[in-house]
Amino acid sequence: MAVGEDALYCSKCGNRQAVAKAPMPVRLVVPAATPGPRGYVWGYIQGSLLILAGFIFIARFHSVLARVNCVLAILVGICILRRNRLTVPAFFLYFSFNLLLFGFDAWVDPSKTYNLVKVIILGTIYLTYYLNRKDEFDAWV
Repeated sequence: MAVGEDALYCSKCGNRQAVAKAPMPVRLVVPAATPGPRGYVWGYIQGSLLILAGFIFIARFHSVLARVNCVLAILVGICILRRNRLTVPAFFLYFSFNLLLFGFDAWVDPSKTYNLVKVIILGTIYLTYYLNRKDEFDAWV
């Protein structure tokens, strides 16, 4: 039988009951946090800028290649905004076309090599960004 500070009275029956010396540690089971969808702010910004620049520059350029580049920019911008499955292939086509345009331009005039380097660096960064997110693009249209 428990005596003194080691005892408590039961509120229901009035009997003395023993009290444990050390409380049992309480372990809370917290479910693992499931990661939510990643932010897509840069996709919205880049898609909008590509569409806007495509429509602005399509009226200013008169060469066929420059206009094709603007149409590709608009197409890629729409794919990016809609998170379309064609985003990565369309961006790869746009990147390759820009490499050809700026590569030929740098070949004709070597002082414009800086523009080619910018296209290579930015295109590689953007292509890597969208390749890492290709599982998020689920819509075909």
